[in-house]
Formats: sequence, structure tokens, C-alpha cells
Amino acid sequence: MARSKEFEINVVLDKAMDLFWRQGYEKTSIQELVQGMGIHRRSLYDTFGDKHQLFMDVLNRYTSTLNSNITNRIHRSNSAKEAIRQLFEMIVSCEENQPLFNGKCGR
Repeated sequence: MARSKEFEINVVLDKAMDLFWRQGYEKTSIQELVQGMGIHRRSLYDTFGDKHQLFMDVLNRYTSTLNSNITNRIHRSNSAKEAIRQLFEMIVSCEENQPLFNGKCGR
């Protein structure tokens, strides 16, 4: 009987994202991913297949989250002008609080 996962996928993807952003894909080892994500090596391979697929899943999560944030801001706006202002404010806020492309903007 297969065991259920003892971790939340999005939580471990976010942890992997932070590692990839800080160190880059090539410099991030499987051991660092396992330690940083707080999961067993076997769980990494069972869930994501390999490092490349994990990276692709991280990219998909990042783009999905960022796109959702952008879409929500546009839909909450009353006009095109306000939507553009909202998007610029998001970019400025992200850059002030953390670099735009560090994996956290849009979350």
C-alpha cells in the first residue's frame, strides 16, 4: 500500500524555488534540495521524478502565482488606467521589499 505524502507540495516547491533563486540550477545539488525542502530523497524522486522536473514544477508554480496575482489586480481595477497603476505599484513594491525575480514577488 502506498504511503500518503507527509508534506504539502506547494510548500516544498516554494522552498526549492528559494534555493534555485539563491544558488542557481546548476549549483543546487540534490542533497541541498532534500535538506532545504525538508523531505527525503526518495520522496523527491517519487514526487518530482528528477531535479529537472522539480525545476520545471517550480517554474510553473512561480508563473502561475505571478499570473494569478496580476490577473487579480487587473480584475479589481475599475479602469485600464487603474489596472496599469496597480501593476506598476506591484512591481515597485516587490522591488522595494525583495528583488522582483527572487521567487517571492507575486506570492
